[in-house]
Amino acid sequence: DTKANGSVQERVGRPTDHGQIGIIDPECRLIGMHLYDGHFKVIPIDDKGGLKESFNIRLEELQVIDIAFLFGCARPTIA
Repeated sequence: DTKANGSVQERVGRPTDHGQIGIIDPECRLIGMHLYDGHFKVIPIDDKGGLKESFNIRLEELQVIDIAFLFGCARPTIA
């Protein structure tokens, strides 16, 4: 069943050359997506599994090959 839908398209930004990456925090606190060079989109997940308002984090690295969430961190942390 579809729980939510929407667009993650941005008005600015260059689509990544190395493929889009979508990951979920091991504790299901948020969804992370690398869709555009220099940006990491974050979609927080509430306690009931609902999606909150998304936001972008700037990445200094433009040549991202892979991203992973680290296990056991008090706050969601990517590497």
